[in-house]
Amino acid sequence: SGAGPQSGVPDEGNQAPEVNVADNDQRCDLTNLQPAIDSQQEAGGTTYVEIGFTNEGPSCWIGGFPQVIFSGGGSVISTAVREGEDPGNVYTVAQGGRVGVTLTAESTDGVDGCNPADSELVDIMPEAGSGATSLQLTLRVCQEMPSVSVSPFEPR
Repeated sequence: SGAGPQSGVPDEGNQAPEVNVADNDQRCDLTNLQPAIDSQQEAGGTTYVEIGFTNEGPSCWIGGFPQVIFSGGGSVISTAVREGEDPGNVYTVAQGGRVGVTLTAESTDGVDGCNPADSELVDIMPEAGSGATSLQLTLRVCQEMPSVSVSPFEPR
């Protein structure tokens, strides 16, 4: 036998309980988070892009919204705006664990004041903390006005 449950240790799943979320030194460094496009779908002219990040560094914590910058042809085109209020959630990300955000890109067709351009690259930075990461993403965005919103970080 001996196959019984562990001695009262709850299954924390993807949690990394040894991370002290009050310690800014343990905040996730985005250079350790490997981004990938998990899905890109269009519905009614709106494009939804799920970006997942795999933690290739030590266990860390993350919360809030990232800064998302769209660029093409070597210059910045536009930035994403926050989708809603910051829920104030903080997540611990174990090594090999995943978090993600959702980009919601509104149609640029027929929008007054919108000069559409195609992004080639997305740079993602934390609003607080360190590091940055980028990935290739072709997405039509407005140049002068926000046309894309970003969700807060969430576990994946």
